[in-house]
Amino acid sequence: MRKKGSRRSISFGTITNKAGSEKTTDFTLNLQPRVGYFVIDNLAVGIDLGLHICSERNKDDDNDKFDHRILGIGPFIRYYYPLEKVYPFAEANTIFGQEFSKRINWEYKENVIIYNLGIGGAFPLGERVTLDALLGYGYGVWKGDEEQYDSTAGGVEIRLGFTVFFLKK
Repeated sequence: MRKKGSRRSISFGTITNKAGSEKTTDFTLNLQPRVGYFVIDNLAVGIDLGLHICSERNKDDDNDKFDHRILGIGPFIRYYYPLEKVYPFAEANTIFGQEFSKRINWEYKENVIIYNLGIGGAFPLGERVTLDALLGYGYGVWKGDEEQYDSTAGGVEIRLGFTVFFLKK
């Protein structure tokens, strides 16, 4: 496989939580476009862009709103093992960015680094498009101006996306 490509993924969802007498609704949107180039057969490298938006609303109190967004950019590497009907792959990527959080009477900004490792398969939908499925592990580190609020998080992730190949040799 020696192509130049781009991956785009989008996910969104809403969650309604009820803790005690408080009900909140969360809306989340993730966009992660990617542009890459095959430097040798089956090995693609490139740049990921990341945008994560989350908005939480208290259903009983219109003034109780929490919004945050993460904007970032970073490198990725993906190696394909081409078979006839599926292209298994392994990939790693890192996103460097900032998270902006806002609540009623405060705003906060933190630096974020997110690491991801995974394995998956690219399923051809035609000559230039694949449906990609990935099972991986993601780990993030948040560092703000106040050290007591620094945090980390990690977990298993499942991602789906599409890859569009622009050039083919």
